[in-house]
Amino acid sequence: MDHTFIYEISFIVAIGIAGQWLAWRFRLPAIVLWMALGWVFGQKLGYFNLDKSLGDLFHPMIELASAIILFEGGLSLKYKEFQKVGTGIRRLVTSGLVLHLVLLTCAGYFIAGWSVEFSLLVGAILIVTGPTVITPIIRQIRMKSSPAAYLKWEGIINDPIGALMAVLMVSYISVSGEGGAEAETLLNL
Repeated sequence: MDHTFIYEISFIVAIGIAGQWLAWRFRLPAIVLWMALGWVFGQKLGYFNLDKSLGDLFHPMIELASAIILFEGGLSLKYKEFQKVGTGIRRLVTSGLVLHLVLLTCAGYFIAGWSVEFSLLVGAILIVTGPTVITPIIRQIRMKSSPAAYLKWEGIINDPIGALMAVLMVSYISVSGEGGAEAETLLNL
């Protein structure tokens, strides 16, 4: 095994622990610091490049990390909470999700001037609110239990739906060839 890879992973774990400690110390959402530290040390300073280091394992590792995030989010759900907020959650993840997708797609098409296919792809990506963002914010602002339950359930349920929609849109764009240049630019970011 390459020692560079071990050093990179060790450095990333150390940065993650430092970010977590700083977040706790200054009462900030840890995800904000992790994102900033990852960008500074990875992109800006170039201390590590996991795409290069991991090679063919890069994408499976991203998929595994995503699965862990979704699984962990699902573990925090309580059925008693759902009994209280179930009707609102159903609305948020059905008609709310469709309305959100339509509005984002229209914005991409009419305002940004993108193709319909690419606008749908960006809309599908942006409907994800995600538990990794919502949960720390709920904890930070100490929200009342009912609105917090709505946000938590919506974030956790929307995450896999949005991811699935984005994958379906990428597959459609790949097969149809429509909006391919825009999508390729987005996926290469």
